Amino acid sequence: MKVFIRVLSLVLALIMVASTFIACGDDTKNPAGTNEGNGELRFEGEEYRILGRDFQDDMFREFEIDRDEMPEDVVGIAVWNRNEAIKAKYGLEVVGTLEKDPGAVAQVALEAGEDQFDLILRSPAWLQPMAMQGYFLNIAKLENIDLTADCWNDYANTQLTMGGKLYYTTSKFLLHDKHRLGVTFYNRDLAEDLKVGYLEEKVLNGTWVIEDLVNIAKTCSSDKDGIDGMSMNDTWGVTIESAAGGFSRLSFGIGFRISENGSDGYPQLIGATDQMVTSLDKVFELTADKNTCYIFTLRDVSDRPGDAVSGGDRAIFVRGDAVTLIDCMSTIDNTGEMNFAYGVLPMPKLSADQESYYSLPDTNNGTLMAVPATVTDAAKAGFGLQKISEESVTTSYTAYIDTKCKLQDAYDEDMAKCLDLIFDGVVYDVAYVADIGGMRQLMSDLVVGGMNIYASQFKKKEKKAAAEMKDIKSTYAKHMT
Repeated sequence: MKVFIRVLSLVLALIMVASTFIACGDDTKNPAGTNEGNGELRFEGEEYRILGRDFQDDMFREFEIDRDEMPEDVVGIAVWNRNEAIKAKYGLEVVGTLEKDPGAVAQVALEAGEDQFDLILRSPAWLQPMAMQGYFLNIAKLENIDLTADCWNDYANTQLTMGGKLYYTTSKFLLHDKHRLGVTFYNRDLAEDLKVGYLEEKVLNGTWVIEDLVNIAKTCSSDKDGIDGMSMNDTWGVTIESAAGGFSRLSFGIGFRISENGSDGYPQLIGATDQMVTSLDKVFELTADKNTCYIFTLRDVSDRPGDAVSGGDRAIFVRGDAVTLIDCMSTIDNTGEMNFAYGVLPMPKLSADQESYYSLPDTNNGTLMAVPATVTDAAKAGFGLQKISEESVTTSYTAYIDTKCKLQDAYDEDMAKCLDLIFDGVVYDVAYVADIGGMRQLMSDLVVGGMNIYASQFKKKEKKAAAEMKDIKSTYAKHMT
């Protein structure tokens, strides 16, 4: 089947390449940015240059940019075909540069004022301080950008726009941000054996709440080997791959927030309100009990199956001895090792009254995108970003969401519906994703301490965070772009 797909995709790619020459004709000599007379521009012979991260696998690699040759995987084929279509229609060749430390590479180019890239993919924690220094263009005001198009995420744009300026965001071009969303995996077979029930039904009825996860932890964890209490060799109701990441995903899933956009269009701190503190109580009820909730990074080294790089943090779930695993969507690529039926659920709500399910991106290894201020052709940079985002809607984005995730990775329609809920509710709390005033670090410190002292710890960081918020406002106001 893979051979057939590869051959078919190669034929389609060749057809698109051939159409490039037919469509171009004598126009192949046109200068960059030529108007074809049909309202579309051509940037003949120009490159659309994207900087991303390299890694040994797709867990951290930016896999949505380009391919050197026709691949076999469905997403890779779609990326190839999308780029060939862009080249045929607009003359632009999408060229990706993957670096192990793209931030360092980008910073050198930006500080030197060099026009090396049209788009930079990095974590929001890296992008925000660079935006403060004026290194990026305002995407909302870029020539050839249309943020009303279906390829853009209004919810994300609204959260990430500060003072009318959108220096970094996402679109349907980006896939790695979706690949690193926090989700709840669960073992359907073990859940059935332990009388937990079919959790997708709760999710789709809007009644999947944090109390359910607490009950699963308390009733399903057991000393399987009968040796020295609960350890990595036992059965667990809840496992979490990372203390900081898992705690934050659960907290933001139940509606906890650190900041929100104020009436002036800039983020403002919400504060340690009773609602925020009380919501965290439920998360602590789950994570603080080491006999019912296994958090890999908080266990003694002797009680860790392997290491995080080799997937040791997921080993308990993969071998079938955990009902749930709080992790990132990218773990779905390792499901071939699982000999049981599994589901993928959003983070639970605080209560059934909560309007939506919320998903938190990986702020360290997830990706957003920015246009460097060093580009010498901003029209081309905007045009390339708009077109790669538009073309991704029916190619790479569809291949990832509808084919890979929903057909290849999902078991059934219910799981596919749960994936829609996960992808539709992504939260970008600026104070958290950019670690303003150390607020993201605060969340890490809380779970390590094991006690809900958010109010007192927030008070310690509030002054610094407020000052940084003020700096954002004054600095953004000075930026002309």
